[in-house]
Amino acid sequence: MTSKRLPGYLVIQQTGSQEAEQLYQPKISGAKGLKNQYALYADWETDFLPYQKESFQTFVVDESQRLSKDHKLFGTLQYKKIVYHCVHHAGYKAKGTGERIFTHTGRSGCPAEIRLNVRLKAGELEVTVKNVSHNQELTDKSFKYLPENRRLSETEAARVISLQKSGVPTKAIQLQMTKAHVRSQTASGLTCVQVLFASAHFILAVEHAASEEVFVYNSLDSELSPHFRYQLFMLFSTETKPAVHVTFPVVQKQLPNTNQCGPMVAAYMAEIVDGGRPDKTLFDKAQPQQD
Repeated sequence: MTSKRLPGYLVIQQTGSQEAEQLYQPKISGAKGLKNQYALYADWETDFLPYQKESFQTFVVDESQRLSKDHKLFGTLQYKKIVYHCVHHAGYKAKGTGERIFTHTGRSGCPAEIRLNVRLKAGELEVTVKNVSHNQELTDKSFKYLPENRRLSETEAARVISLQKSGVPTKAIQLQMTKAHVRSQTASGLTCVQVLFASAHFILAVEHAASEEVFVYNSLDSELSPHFRYQLFMLFSTETKPAVHVTFPVVQKQLPNTNQCGPMVAAYMAEIVDGGRPDKTLFDKAQPQQD
């Protein structure tokens, strides 16, 4: 099984193809890698989490078997075996009996796998399988925007908890946190439009043409539902069907003070993240009036 990527849309799985699959290796130094044996499960976790972050890989537990609680090694090793697969590992399995040649899914049959097994005599966990060849590119953006890796910072989480305890409605908390995020991102040099899409969990490549910005939807962010993607495509497209490239007659230099757009974009983003269809007039207000 191979995966076919359509630019700007979803990962498509295609069966029966003999096309050779391109594989990608993580770019990480040996010093930041993984050891072959671990005397403590806690040491494994201490190495494994930073390793994934540094190499832009995301593994999930596919299978595990714990040692019994009365086992002498339970306190140090906890597990008899653990099997990790790349988050893009297993393909979609149709439950019906009909033919499904194409399936929209973020899982592309990635072969990457790491397997741990206990060595009872040595009293340690051993990495018995370490296949880190992936069938998708390993980039900071693809790693950052995976649902498994989207987390609030400790400061943001504390702020949310404080607001909840104060009785602030969830919608108001969402809007307030989004505004703060927009302000911090625009202060770092991003335009409002870039922050809008990035914070709505879309990975964008922004290509500047002579008189327009072209927003290219990246297929790596394929965890969102096709319906949700369709809504956003329709929102910004003048066509009656989803477009691969959505263009706007807006140039970066036409928005001289991006921070002024913060509250507007924050409100717009809050509606997008909430799953509804935002009012397009909110975006139009951010564009400078043409003489």
